[in-house]
Amino acid sequence: MTKTSRHQAPLVGVTVLEIAGGVAGAYCAKLFADLGARVSRVEPTSGDPMRSVRLDPDEPATEGLYHSYLNAGKQIANDLEAYDILILGESAEPAHSLPSPRIATIDISWFGTEGPYANWTGTDLITQALAGMVYHVGPTEGPPSFPGDHQAALIGGLAGYCAGMAALIGGVPKSPQRFEISIFEAIVIMSELQICNAETRGPLPRLGVNRFVPTCPVSIHRCKEGWIGITPINPAQWQSFCAMMDLPELASDPVLQIPRERFAHAARMEAAFDTRFPLRTAEEWAELGRKHKVPMVIVPDAQGILDHPIFNARKSLASLTHGEKTYRVPLTPFRLQETPPIAQLDASRENAPPATPLPPVEDSTAPLAGV
Repeated sequence: MTKTSRHQAPLVGVTVLEIAGGVAGAYCAKLFADLGARVSRVEPTSGDPMRSVRLDPDEPATEGLYHSYLNAGKQIANDLEAYDILILGESAEPAHSLPSPRIATIDISWFGTEGPYANWTGTDLITQALAGMVYHVGPTEGPPSFPGDHQAALIGGLAGYCAGMAALIGGVPKSPQRFEISIFEAIVIMSELQICNAETRGPLPRLGVNRFVPTCPVSIHRCKEGWIGITPINPAQWQSFCAMMDLPELASDPVLQIPRERFAHAARMEAAFDTRFPLRTAEEWAELGRKHKVPMVIVPDAQGILDHPIFNARKSLASLTHGEKTYRVPLTPFRLQETPPIAQLDASRENAPPATPLPPVEDSTAPLAGV
């Protein structure tokens, strides 16, 4: 992969100080670093717990890999001079004597500083559950399934990045701006479908794995090799799909002609689909889908994403060296054609002089200096 020089990136000359603590703050700062900003980082006095997290519990080599990804290209701060942007991570230790940023402070927290949840300790599971993302996920029997860690935190970090970029575009203000980012409020955007359903259909029970309303089928199925996703919604797509699958009994069934009426018959349809999909590979089904103008797509596994021709053509992956191994990782989702993001991610500069310790404060609600 071609290495992009930091001097070619669009945010060269921008300085960012990250008071570390949490994935959201780290990801927010990473997005600035990926576009060439000089990002300095002050870690918690107790150390960053992400250093010891293994992405794969059975693979010692993955210990600290996520930490390396989030902090690639950053440097350990050895002073607390003024910076353009100051980022306070959601778990940052309270401190005073912070530098006054020239442009803006991005203060990220789980629930913001006001409201009924302001003093709560947040996690991805808590915020996703409160946002309505968890209840509907999983089998109908038993507890719901947790969508996974870091999803809420990453959206929160993205929200902080958007605020910081808006401040940069606005130029140096008369006095530094301050943006409070609530991860919980940011993650509500991921519940758009649930909110729409609640408004139009009332409270919905958990419908089961691979089932969604009001349209049907919208599902993923195992093939001879791989998985295929299908969305044959409108009448023409449904008829073409049934013909392609050799399921004339479904094509002629009058109760299946209206998309919104099909969900009640989902179990019967899925049973019929699953007699056909194992006969071909996902790639073969996708090719047939294109031929019959049926919306179908291969659902790749992790290796499939790395090998995907579209992702490679778009240069959607960056390169990151961790330990003795080089990994392909997601490239920053924001890019400009003439000044692309950095595609060869450097490790965090751990050999820099140690950071100047920040003095703790007893009152965690004390105002920040300069804001």
